[in-house]
Amino acid sequence: MAFLKPFFRFSPEVLWDLLKRVYLFIQPLSMMAMSWFLRNDLLEADRTTRMKFITELEQACSQSALAPGNPFLPEGKIPSLVTTEKVKKLMPRASADLVEFVRMHAKKVFLTTLLSRHDTVHAAMSSFYEHGVMDNALPMKALASARHICVFPPDGECHHKTQWPCFQSWECCEVSGFNKSQWVFCAPVFTENDSLLRFEESYVLPFTSVDDIGTGGHFSIDASGQVYVALKHMKDLREPGYNVETSWVSEARALDQINRLNHKHLIRRTGSFRTDKNYYIMSEWADGGNLRDVWARQNIDHTMLNGTRIMQVLEQLHGLADALSKLHNTVNTKQLNGGTPGPLPRAETILAPSSRGAPKVKLQVDTDNSDNTGEEHWRHGDLKPDNILHFKDPTSPWLGTLKIADLGLAKQHAFATSRREDPTAQRYSTSHYEAPEVVTRRYEPRSRLYDIWSMGCIIFEFAIWLLYGYPGLQTFYREKPPTSRDTLYFTANSREDHAQVSDIVTKWMQYMLQFDPECNSQSPSAIGDLIKLVKNHLLVVTLPGQIGQGRTRQSADFLERSLRDIMNKAVTNRGGTYLFTRSSRTAAQALKEMSSLSTGSGGQAVAFKSPNLYSVKFDNIWEFQDGNSFATSFLRKQDDHLSRPFPPQPVSICKPCARLSLLTDVVLMNDTYANIEKLSEKCQLHRLIFDASNGYHGADLIEVRRVGGALKLNGELISGLSIYRGLAKNTMLHPATRSPGNIHIGLPQLPEVNSSPFYDLFLHWIQDCDENHLECRPLNRDPECLPTRLLDVGSSGSLGNESSVHLLVTRRDLDTSHDLRYIALSHPWGDTRQNDHFCTTPENVKQRLMSGIPFDKLPLTFKNAVQATRSLNVQYLWIDSLCIVQGDGGDFDTEAKNMETIFSSAYCVIAASRASGTSSGFLGDRKPREFIRFDEATGSPHYICKAIDDFQHDVIEGNLNKRGWVLQERALARRTIYFTENQTYWECGKGIRCETLARMTNTKVAFLGDPNFPNLAIESTKGTKIRFYEELYEAYSRLDFTKAYDRPIAIAGLEQRLVNAFQTHGGYGVFQGEFFGRSLLWIRDASSTDKLKKIDFPSSQKYAVPTWSWMAYQGAITFLEVPFDGVDWEQGKDAIRSPWTWSDSSSTSATWHTGNSNERIDLMANARDLVDFATAEKEIVYDQGRMAFTNGRVKCVVVGKEKVRYGKAGVELPRQCYVLIVAPREISGSKYKRVGAACLPETCVAGDSTPGESVQIF
Repeated sequence: MAFLKPFFRFSPEVLWDLLKRVYLFIQPLSMMAMSWFLRNDLLEADRTTRMKFITELEQACSQSALAPGNPFLPEGKIPSLVTTEKVKKLMPRASADLVEFVRMHAKKVFLTTLLSRHDTVHAAMSSFYEHGVMDNALPMKALASARHICVFPPDGECHHKTQWPCFQSWECCEVSGFNKSQWVFCAPVFTENDSLLRFEESYVLPFTSVDDIGTGGHFSIDASGQVYVALKHMKDLREPGYNVETSWVSEARALDQINRLNHKHLIRRTGSFRTDKNYYIMSEWADGGNLRDVWARQNIDHTMLNGTRIMQVLEQLHGLADALSKLHNTVNTKQLNGGTPGPLPRAETILAPSSRGAPKVKLQVDTDNSDNTGEEHWRHGDLKPDNILHFKDPTSPWLGTLKIADLGLAKQHAFATSRREDPTAQRYSTSHYEAPEVVTRRYEPRSRLYDIWSMGCIIFEFAIWLLYGYPGLQTFYREKPPTSRDTLYFTANSREDHAQVSDIVTKWMQYMLQFDPECNSQSPSAIGDLIKLVKNHLLVVTLPGQIGQGRTRQSADFLERSLRDIMNKAVTNRGGTYLFTRSSRTAAQALKEMSSLSTGSGGQAVAFKSPNLYSVKFDNIWEFQDGNSFATSFLRKQDDHLSRPFPPQPVSICKPCARLSLLTDVVLMNDTYANIEKLSEKCQLHRLIFDASNGYHGADLIEVRRVGGALKLNGELISGLSIYRGLAKNTMLHPATRSPGNIHIGLPQLPEVNSSPFYDLFLHWIQDCDENHLECRPLNRDPECLPTRLLDVGSSGSLGNESSVHLLVTRRDLDTSHDLRYIALSHPWGDTRQNDHFCTTPENVKQRLMSGIPFDKLPLTFKNAVQATRSLNVQYLWIDSLCIVQGDGGDFDTEAKNMETIFSSAYCVIAASRASGTSSGFLGDRKPREFIRFDEATGSPHYICKAIDDFQHDVIEGNLNKRGWVLQERALARRTIYFTENQTYWECGKGIRCETLARMTNTKVAFLGDPNFPNLAIESTKGTKIRFYEELYEAYSRLDFTKAYDRPIAIAGLEQRLVNAFQTHGGYGVFQGEFFGRSLLWIRDASSTDKLKKIDFPSSQKYAVPTWSWMAYQGAITFLEVPFDGVDWEQGKDAIRSPWTWSDSSSTSATWHTGNSNERIDLMANARDLVDFATAEKEIVYDQGRMAFTNGRVKCVVVGKEKVRYGKAGVELPRQCYVLIVAPREISGSKYKRVGAACLPETCVAGDSTPGESVQIF
């Protein structure tokens, strides 16, 4: 007993611990015993059956090309492996419920168990069944961290995941095996348009290596169910500022956007995904290779050319051009993701063997370190036959469908800034299709016209292939450019600042057009026109707006229209010789030696000639042009009231004047001012001359002559009088050439307002423009460009006051698939005290959409607009206050951004120039016009009249044109009818027509009246461009606004046209690039206003206007007088950094502009002290008048310095600095605002020895 005493003295805790240890020792033994019992109870299949199935399973698996050595089982093969029969063989004693559980819910769990613990499948699956572990539990990611078997914890509770009890009897190696094996069956299943998916590294991506089935990228399923995709692997470039994930997200979203074009000839992205370290984008797979493969494979006998093949080529080229046009006109991804993506990653290509049911891989090569530009429109940047993919089409077995591919390079990413010079590369490598600006303008932004050059190369090679087959194309490829820096298509001079189309291409074109039987016939042919299109419009070195003469490279829209015209000619001439001349091609062959031909140009470069780069080529001078043919054709269709001589007015005229002939060159009147004044009381002609003789006195001699179609007094034009002639009796239709004295046909009296002749003239204007001025017709037929709402005014017969007009939702209520014509009204709203601001509001819009608007409820201006629209045979009318929902809850903010397309897409605009508001109307009577009739021997009556042809006074200086919104409306309208107090005018791209039948032109006015604004300005000299935008903004700053805060947005559409045309960035009245410095140097017009008033923008406005923009103020502005080519603009560390430089510098169109929100609006600059403030302040033009700042707080930012000049003794002359004056926004800090601008002596500005302050100006 003494021996036992110490034992019984153990505490209860010690005893409890002892029992647990016994339990832990016994439990595994019991589990092993149970396992042994189960195994030996014949619950499991025999080893041969198991191993046979495992072999079958392994054979069904594929190897991932993205993770070599990692197999996966394609999803589609699982059902055939886990059938009821096979499950029963592998678990011969399994219950029906367990078999059904495996077959319906746990196929992958079953297969995983078989691979990891094949000899105890039944026991494991029974446990999984008991705990409800099914396929949806896979992958069990927590198993990866399991390092031990679950043991009984001290607190008596398990803390592992709920499925883990199934693994309590498993060895560690078995758990690890299950964890590893499960990934074989968890390969992702992709659906079309999956985007931005993320997978852990453990996932086996189901892409197999394949034999080279062709290049390109096409998502397709062949007859055996094989799925093919192209896969782009984006690599980390490890470059400063580059983030591969950001680039992947940006590109995926960008391609999503391009996908939405859903264009037949653009490759489609089908998905994007990433693992922890790798980023991929999937797209279509081309089953026919690329275009170069087609040319080589379809090695046609050129003697077997036929119309069907030519038409197929035209159809495919047109489709590609249309796709390119859509791509070029698609907005950027910046608006989608709010970020600025970095350079595109490079990609790699892998090829390997086929396997049923798994996507096959082609990783596309991207060898260029291209930069992402974030530009508003897209370009491809690497168009070549290799990037045009061929898709087989049973309906078109010869050529199939061609698609533009490699859109990974296509984004808003610039091409490499320098050309690759790889002497080992094939002649048709990427550089072969590069545009000349890659050499001549290598450090400047690339425009979308870069793609047009590449398309010109492709189309030309297509023509060679059609005419001479692939051997002919190979002959062309074997041509040798003069130097390594040249390509087959262009050569550059040694300084690489000028380029020309190569002699090689020029001679090939010359040969084909002159000697090939398909192109050298007297009548035009499709292939001949194709080559001429390339020659005249695509392979053109000079870009729009570039200094030089002659043709410029055209846009994708032009290319699409031109190819469509060629196709239409072929269809119209079906059966004729245009599509295919049917000439014998037996003797036709490609060139063999280019040296035997001469271009006829001596091989001289395309010169960028301009006598004066900065010459200004527009003047505000009105000139009358010959309009007799138009006038005659119009008058011949009218009744006698207009075509016959107008009856003489009951006026007295002296006998000498009555005997005058306006057709002679003799002096019509020669007398003293005093005598003319005396005779003016009795003679109408003397009175007209006297009224025109202001500034003369009694004894002054007055001589009046007719010179051409005008009267001159003492050699000066009498602007207050006009001379017209009527139609001669019994004349032919076009008697203008027999007009003695060059006097134009005209109307001394205007038609009565609202009469048939009144509207007949307008219809004749429109018809003449439709038939003869194609550039003036609205081009945009896209339904998306139509106004949101229109007024249906009915037909021309609906003229009664009892009729109604109906408000329609355009794309809902109208068929927009055809040419929908509408008139847009430009009008003043007027003072609310005299005018009814008759508006559509959220409260009445539903009623107006349902019931219409009674005609008699409309204010007079709107009634007149309805009358005019009906009389012009147009059914639809757009009026801003009726078609835009006004007021709180309306859609003005949205619709205001669409003004550009509303006015540019209108069939015609009618401008209520004489109206003072909505209630005044514009179809009132006009004052009768004084005239004197002279009957000439020729049979034509002649008239001297009071001059009323004054577009400058009636329209440009009229009340309507003082409204801020109207400047944009006029510039964007393609053609306009102006109803003024004196007469009606027509304006289109060919000038001004008057209701008197006169025709006028003015080079300055034409810039704003350009139907394709601002083409005329862009095609002019650099100096003209500068003066044009300066005068445009100066004029705009003087206009009136009902709401001052509309000042930025009311010109936004017009400004964006300029920004795009200048191929730069810009906004808020400032342009990036070559105009940046000048456009910043605006100043308050001291002659018009003492101070600019800061506009109080409403808090609801979504965009801010910076102080460096004149749009932030009310009041007139002008620009500092900065000499052309006389300033060195600041560069390097002293250069002002604009908001647009935060995006990629290679962008060729604006990333944002006036009215965009959530964008940077700050200038980053180096602000310097003013050394001699007293002297400097005398030259400063403060924006808001003199500011109460101390000397130390006002600083200047140098924009540019006068170029160095030297005096007679060779001494450098003092320079002037062009500066912005800035002041701090706060007591301290680097945030500044602009307060003025000046031209200061350099001595007033702190020099380089005194460091400036880096400031942020907004």
